[in-house]
Amino acid sequence: WTLNPLAVRIVTGHSIGDRVTITSDKALIEKYHQNHAALAGFSGCTGTITHVHSENSMVIDFGGGRVGAVHSGIILKPKQQDECHNINTKFIKSAAMGDVGEVERLLLGAAGAHFTVIPDNEAILTGLQKAAGKGFLNVVASIIKFRPTLINQKIQDKTVLMIAAYEGEVNLLSWLLANGGDGSIADGAGDIPIHYAAIGDKPLAILTLADKGSLVNCQNGEKRTALHLSVINGNMETVRALLKVGASTNIQDRNGETPLHIAKIGRASCRERV
Repeated sequence: WTLNPLAVRIVTGHSIGDRVTITSDKALIEKYHQNHAALAGFSGCTGTITHVHSENSMVIDFGGGRVGAVHSGIILKPKQQDECHNINTKFIKSAAMGDVGEVERLLLGAAGAHFTVIPDNEAILTGLQKAAGKGFLNVVASIIKFRPTLINQKIQDKTVLMIAAYEGEVNLLSWLLANGGDGSIADGAGDIPIHYAAIGDKPLAILTLADKGSLVNCQNGEKRTALHLSVINGNMETVRALLKVGASTNIQDRNGETPLHIAKIGRASCRERV
């Protein structure tokens, strides 16, 4: 097309590939989006611009299959994003240290230079998992109370329940399962929390998960159960715990091997080495 220069203007703003953060200000979201309820899950989230329809309209990929078309008016300015980054960093550090007071203060909103800001979803989820890994139940409970949907949400392909199971944090496991934690959610390899407890060699976590209804004989992507993994790793206490709660010794994995078969092979190998 040939256009008169007077009919065009330079447009400045965001480009494809930019990392941007959505405001947590609900009033501002309502101002620019009539169907603001559809954007409730994106509040405070950070994503990557994949399409720019116009100066005021763009598509943002928030990861995990979550994509939304938003008005540029609800995207934080660079200065605000810097302040958000600082809050995110402070939140993750506080959660990892078990500082529940600071965690709650940041969740309720810290005063930035120009506005009140809370940590974004990714930072909250990261802090949640770091706190879970260290068994800080009070921190985990505060975060879940503030953002209940995070209890079964993944980051780096893991839920907080998987972290707690791997670390053997029994009290935390019990609390999570009693407050909506789903022990049947799998990671990309097909492992569910009871597999993580087996990998981490945490027999008490096995017993806790089984008591709360976890699928003891669930098979992962390799068709292996938690018992397969415990036998392979030689974790005898975990093997005993799994057998106690009804784990089958006769389920075949992708190679056609059962936990019993693997155990026999292991003993034969030991005799050969002797």
